[in-house]
Amino acid sequence: MATRSNYSFLKRYHSISLRCATINR
Repeated sequence: MATRSNYSFLKRYHSISLRCATINR
């Protein structure tokens, strides 16, 4: 049930993480 929510959250977190990494670089 929460799998879909978790997936969405993970995707968002991953996107933010990638952005942060790009900015840091």
